[in-house]
Amino acid sequence: MRVGIIGCGGIARFHVAGYQAAGVEIAAVCDVDADRGRQVAAGLGAEYVADFRRLVKRPDLEAVSICSPTPAHLEQCLAAIAAGKAVLCEKTMTGSAREAEQVLAAAREAGTIFQVAYMKRFLPAAVRAREEVARLGPVFSIQARSFQPGRGIEDSDMWRPGADGKPSWVKAMAGAGALATNGSHIIDLIHGLVGHPCGVCATVHGPADYDVEIDAHLLMEYPDFTAHLEASFHPYLKTGANRDGWDEWIQVNGRGGRVELFTVQWNEPEKAGAILRVYEVATDAETCYVFDRANGFDLEVAAFVASVSGGAAASPDAFDGYAVDVIIDAAYQAAASGCRQAIRLSRE
Repeated sequence: MRVGIIGCGGIARFHVAGYQAAGVEIAAVCDVDADRGRQVAAGLGAEYVADFRRLVKRPDLEAVSICSPTPAHLEQCLAAIAAGKAVLCEKTMTGSAREAEQVLAAAREAGTIFQVAYMKRFLPAAVRAREEVARLGPVFSIQARSFQPGRGIEDSDMWRPGADGKPSWVKAMAGAGALATNGSHIIDLIHGLVGHPCGVCATVHGPADYDVEIDAHLLMEYPDFTAHLEASFHPYLKTGANRDGWDEWIQVNGRGGRVELFTVQWNEPEKAGAILRVYEVATDAETCYVFDRANGFDLEVAAFVASVSGGAAASPDAFDGYAVDVIIDAAYQAAASGCRQAIRLSRE
């Protein structure tokens, strides 16, 4: 199996390592920064291709990883799908619900394998959490937090638009602020645990001279319960389950028990294992599971490779990526209007 990588920035190294661990050849890479692209290509023994349109048309490639900034995803995804390539696309899948709908429609029409890189779903603790939530339901409440280290973020040029009117570095890379950068992973985890909501209320906050938010709060409405998510950047260096500043968790409360999942820092998975706490009403006992260190990127790439090779269907798939983008769009609309936004999602 031979693959290509579009975008050679920081996130690409995790895809590269994942393919290498899976024994897959990376035959071509593409990046708008020619020097960086050529350097990565040389290190891999791959070809540097300046234009992603040429890369996706290469007949020797079965699949591509799209690791470019979010605003570039739509065009690149559509080109890869049209060229018949299987796609592993970094999150968020696109920059809006309207763009995501185009990708979903194209992927379905082509029948291509399309996976979105919400790698936290693959953590063994997250897999076990889904089993426990199903066992200890029905759910009546969810609380979730994604607080990531960000001391000094309230005065950072990375979050300010340029004097020339260009967007901030964060907006140019991620397309949005904390809701997309932090919150999208948790929205996807909740979506994987209990399905999609039917409505959302939200508030977002940030300094007046920023073009994206640094704090976001969502109330996601389900038929029988509400999920509360807060996503932000904080100045605390010794908080979180491992006292390393990474404070990200989901608490699912069911009539049969409580499930609490504590994730680990996304770019340093070797530091610690995820933690799962399970409280059972039947015994009034809580069990704490500390999982072995696991690299979610390696696990997600292995799953994608298996799908391309004829294994199980890709997951999270294009619909899952679309669902997250729809929820994020609705949250921004709710924050702007001050009104609840209905969400209508169906896999059919």
